[in-house]
Amino acid sequence: GNYLPNTGIKDKNGNIWISTVDKGLILYSSNKIQKIDFPTNFNQTYFLSITKKAGSIYVGNYYGTIIEKNAHTFNTKEIIKRKPARIRKIILHNNNIYSISEQGLFLNYSHEIRQENDFEISGKTALLYNDTLLIVGAVGGMVHINTQTQKPTGNFRYALTTFGSLSGKKTTFGPVTA
Repeated sequence: GNYLPNTGIKDKNGNIWISTVDKGLILYSSNKIQKIDFPTNFNQTYFLSITKKAGSIYVGNYYGTIIEKNAHTFNTKEIIKRKPARIRKIILHNNNIYSISEQGLFLNYSHEIRQENDFEISGKTALLYNDTLLIVGAVGGMVHINTQTQKPTGNFRYALTTFGSLSGKKTTFGPVTA
């Protein structure tokens, strides 16, 4: 079929899960494409981000909601009431869930992490750089978050919209705008 994929991940069984902007969540398994069904009362399947942990898939949507899906359950967490919220990235680390969106950076669905000047961190992307450093590419620049204290440790004036890793050895940033 015709799909507009956004992000994909591979699970421990080799299945590929794809978040799409038009068809919800897609599973590619055993050379078949399967659209994942959601409860009939949930129709906000414009997904922008996806991650996995311990048998669960987490997807973030355009409307500020994160969905946790595993073999037996479907849980929704509305994080942001202002629309559009655009959950751009979900990072799971040390039993914490970081949701990066254009309406703020949230820890464990409810605690907003703000910059020292009390400005929200309007995120476009993020990368867990190491065990204690989360880097967020935000509208106002790059922000470092200490994952032990949950506090921002720096802000750089260059706006970054993409992060990547090459074989886990090198981190790349781009594009950069002043």
